[in-house]
Amino acid sequence: MLKLFLLFIMSITLFGVHYPTPFSDLAHPLFKTRVQLDSLTQVPALRQVTLDYVRHSDRVLGHFYRIKMSSSAQEKKNYYKALMKLQEEHSDLVAYTKSHMHTIIEEDNYPLFLKLIRTQSPIFYSDAYLRENIYTYYHAHRHIETSYYLDTRIKNEWSDLGYFYPTKRFNYATTSNAYYREVILITTGKSPYAKKIKAFFKYNHVKFKTLDYEKNKEAQALFAKFKGKGIPLLIINNRTLVGYNEKEMDRLLRR
Repeated sequence: MLKLFLLFIMSITLFGVHYPTPFSDLAHPLFKTRVQLDSLTQVPALRQVTLDYVRHSDRVLGHFYRIKMSSSAQEKKNYYKALMKLQEEHSDLVAYTKSHMHTIIEEDNYPLFLKLIRTQSPIFYSDAYLRENIYTYYHAHRHIETSYYLDTRIKNEWSDLGYFYPTKRFNYATTSNAYYREVILITTGKSPYAKKIKAFFKYNHVKFKTLDYEKNKEAQALFAKFKGKGIPLLIINNRTLVGYNEKEMDRLLRR
């Protein structure tokens, strides 16, 4: 008798307390993000994977209010599992989309970058590291074509962002040493400061070569030769600089 009573109490706890509140808390954010994902179908590389998620999302979320009013504990339990699966798929899609943006920036594909930005998807700005990469890359290329959406975002967030943007633009291609200047950037794919340095160079018309320390033997040899003390390492006409320092970069580029 005691076992039956305990089993009854556990059933109430499992199906009475845990449902429907948890799946309500889970479904509401999924409803919100479902609407935000529609714009990503405009990007060819993301269209199919996004459509697959959207179709599955519509099937699952379409039953939300019916399940919420249902008195069947088992049905609610099954629906909660379906929502958990949908949440996993959403996390995978977000990770894939962010990775796609990183790849576009690394490959320096500005037209495709702008196409992705025009979706105005909030996915790209929830991660501070990716958001900074987007703003830095845009700032170095906005002279080619501007984005009103990004200009507005940057203006609204300027108090938090201004510290890593070049304060003025200068064409280092016009200096007397431009012809023989050699600029080498030794970095890794994980260095946020390297992206700022690249943006500074592109913004100010500096020709440079990038070497990946983890993949390139030349980079490792140069790092050893100049007794590098950190990544990213800049070598400008046989003089070195570690990290992002606008004042020092300007001094070395003018020598």
